[in-house]
Amino acid sequence: MKIASILPPNERGKEDTLAWKGNEDGKFSVKAAYTMLKGVPRRDQGKTWGGIWKWCGLEKVRCFLWLCRHDRIMTNENKKKRRLSTMDQCSKCPTVTETTLHAICDCSLAKPIWMKLGWRWLGAWSLELKKVQLEYDSLLAIKLIKDPPGEAHPSASLILKITSLLNREWEVRVHHVYREGNVAADLLARNCNSSSREMLLYRSPPIFLVQALEKDKVGSVLIRKADS
Repeated sequence: MKIASILPPNERGKEDTLAWKGNEDGKFSVKAAYTMLKGVPRRDQGKTWGGIWKWCGLEKVRCFLWLCRHDRIMTNENKKKRRLSTMDQCSKCPTVTETTLHAICDCSLAKPIWMKLGWRWLGAWSLELKKVQLEYDSLLAIKLIKDPPGEAHPSASLILKITSLLNREWEVRVHHVYREGNVAADLLARNCNSSSREMLLYRSPPIFLVQALEKDKVGSVLIRKADS
């Protein structure tokens, strides 16, 4: 889910920055504004819905996410819109309107919970591995890491966190590989995504990974037409 990739409030992070939602980099452009005014659907429209309904989890949580996406949670703001209340302020933050985002993230009651979430990287660093090679099949993600965008980018905070990890006292090399050449890692990511555990360590290959490892062992070749 997208919410899992969004960093919670962090005292060491940067201040919130205004960003233009019409472009992926958060920067305003006349073309994007014209497209929005014309009502042309965005390419990523519908991805959020697919992510919600394909998510492996409790039905009540899925329904809650659906309500949040539709802005149907009965916050004080929505109550006032429906004339069920004359006040739209948060009961705990009187100077702020209680929107859905405020209720689940920015409220003085919710924010401390987000702040307590552990964001330690429990992988190679905790195992004291000082030379690490990372292979990833998303060329866009690697470009963002190697050439960080401006603060207006929607993923600026996450990219800052990643680069701060890479800049620690160790040697980390990040390389792009095609998905066909990274089948084992792709399978691990897809199968572990539904786990509720913070970290999974396998002492032996899980069943879903055996076939991919066997093919890699014998040197099976997957052909892919790639752009030059």
